[in-house]
Amino acid sequence: DTVQWVDRGSPLGGAPIGLFGARTGAAAALVTAAKLKDRIAAVVSRGGRPELAGAALAQVSAPTMLIVGGIDHGVIELNDRAYTQIRGPKKLVIVPGATHPFSEAGGKIPAGFFYARMVAAGLLCARVPILPITGVTAAASK
Repeated sequence: DTVQWVDRGSPLGGAPIGLFGARTGAAAALVTAAKLKDRIAAVVSRGGRPELAGAALAQVSAPTMLIVGGIDHGVIELNDRAYTQIRGPKKLVIVPGATHPFSEAGGKIPAGFFYARMVAAGLLCARVPILPITGVTAAASK
C-alpha cells in the first residue's frame, strides 16, 4: 500500500524505493520486494525474521541487507538460512554484542545506520528513499 501511495500521490512517484523491516516486518518487506520486483531498489532487515517470507525469498532480486544482533541466537541461524535463498545481491551483517531488539541502542538503531551501510556496501545509491514496512506476513516457515 505504501509503494502504491508513493506511485499515485507523491512527488516521489517512480523514484527507486528502499524497504526497511524489523522483526516480522522484515518478511513483509521481502514479500513486497518479491512482488514488486524492479520497483524496489533495496531491502534492509533489522533483527528480522526473513524466513517468514517463505517461497518469496527466492523471488527477491533487490539488493538486500540482513542485520542481526551478535547475541541473538536462533535468529542468526534463521537469517543465515534466508540469506541463502535470496537470489539478488545480498549481505548478512552481524552486529557484535547486540540482542534481538537492539536494546543496546535504546531499542532502535537510527535509520542513518542502515542507510550508511547500504550505501557503503554498494547496495544503495545515496538518493533512494527508505520507506518503513509494518505488519506481519503470514507465510509458512521452514
